[in-house]
Amino acid sequence: MKLLSFHPSVGDSFKGIKEIKIIKGIKGIKGIKGIKGIKGIKGIKGIKIIKGIKGIKGIKIIKGIKGIKESSSNIQNQELMNYKISNQALDPQEVIRLAESDKAGAVAVFIGTVRNHSQNKHVVSLEYEAYEAMAIRKMEEISEEARQKWPIEKIAMHHRIGKLSIGEIAVVVAVSTPHRKESFEACEFLIDTLKQVVPIWKKEIYEDGEVWVAAHA
Repeated sequence: MKLLSFHPSVGDSFKGIKEIKIIKGIKGIKGIKGIKGIKGIKGIKGIKIIKGIKGIKGIKIIKGIKGIKESSSNIQNQELMNYKISNQALDPQEVIRLAESDKAGAVAVFIGTVRNHSQNKHVVSLEYEAYEAMAIRKMEEISEEARQKWPIEKIAMHHRIGKLSIGEIAVVVAVSTPHRKESFEACEFLIDTLKQVVPIWKKEIYEDGEVWVAAHA
């Protein structure tokens, strides 16, 4: 195993990493003590974990690194956010941004909100529950099916869970395509299929009771 080291010269300029204070707990390697005062490395992207080094015990976290813009895990998390189940208020603009593409001439969006009546009753609020892992998987499957039917650039689907008041947003679906006709068609397919197959359940709460009204949203 080779150990790679980096030895900055006096004239080197680093911006962004304000402080790497300590590398603690490395046993069996002598002479690495207290790296301090390296300042400023800007724009380091895509840090990946080095796995599988055996025999080095007790390596603790290096703290205090500032200015690192994006690690590979952050990039992956951003990609996964195209499909989201959330107990927080949904932001339609966020969903639209996730679906936007320079190659697209249209972005169609569906926003589903909580209405104040259903089944000839006055609705006070709704409550959604979901099998979250399966719901995300089904959203991905729906998207793949849609891509087989239309020339889609990007898709984003976010669904709310928890208790929602009248007027709150329950679901946002956005899809981008080269032309508007296929964008409208794809968006309708996505929301209709989501309501049919994604494991999300809705309870309607009335002034005089409550009921689970459907297997899906």
